Amino acid sequence: SQAEVQRQVLFLQEKIDAIEQGRATEKDKLIVARLLDNLIKKYEDFGDHQNRNTYEAMRSEYQKRGTISQQILNQSLAASSKVEATVTVQEIDDF
Repeated sequence: SQAEVQRQVLFLQEKIDAIEQGRATEKDKLIVARLLDNLIKKYEDFGDHQNRNTYEAMRSEYQKRGTISQQILNQSLAASSKVEATVTVQEIDDF
């Protein structure tokens, strides 16, 4: 669900913060990689190619730099919130 995706984005942000602050474990780094893969798949399943592309870019940045910029994380959080609102309106319209 979209709410699940939003929780995953928040969790991703927490893990990236830990990496940036030097307190992340190797397991945290693996979790970030898996979260990014999962979010890409979720957005693909939703048919949301824009967000899928955003997370693919994030994954690429993470693979190259070992972290993700705060600006990109903030954009992804805002986008996940907008998607949640859109889905809610669409679900209401279906009734």
